[in-house]
Amino acid sequence: MSVDLIATSFAIHGTICAASIVAIWKLGGESKFGTEKVGDLHYLRPKLLKAIVTSVEFSLNPILTAVSTTESTEVDEFGNSKPKPARLTVDGKEALTNTLRDFVKSQAVALVDLCAANALDRILTESLRMLRHLACIVFAFTGLICMALVAARFDWINLQRVWFHAIAYVFLLFFLALLGVLLWRILNASSDVDQLKSRYADV
Repeated sequence: MSVDLIATSFAIHGTICAASIVAIWKLGGESKFGTEKVGDLHYLRPKLLKAIVTSVEFSLNPILTAVSTTESTEVDEFGNSKPKPARLTVDGKEALTNTLRDFVKSQAVALVDLCAANALDRILTESLRMLRHLACIVFAFTGLICMALVAARFDWINLQRVWFHAIAYVFLLFFLALLGVLLWRILNASSDVDQLKSRYADV
């Protein structure tokens, strides 16, 4: 294996190793890449839940009534009766069924968006975690390759067989492809988060 090819391989692996160090530093610090969208989801989900719960309350209030009287079956330490909380009674099974059906129809989009927000939170969190791990793996792999190439440059070891370099590049291409997939997932999920934010900006 010529010295020029070893130098070229060292330049490629060394550049990627340096880039992985920067990525580890950025992803491990206060990076806003992806994590800002996770924060947006944590702010958006309570708003979605509040809107849905409020709609449930408005839908069920007309058919749920509180009993005006209370039953006293227990006493406190002073001998005073402890009234039970008022119980809610349903004014007809059919009315409740129809109300719940109307609620689901009217809030179908909000319910789907809430499920989407939960899914996006999981996708972003997992993708960012995998991206951090991948940056560490790339750093370790390219670092070892660079050390081997330096040793070969000083004739400490023999790397004249082509298969060594071929395997190294195959693994490197695999890591870069996986990096592209993770970046695509994060960017795609971030775009979906922006759509949810704009849809519920006034909530």
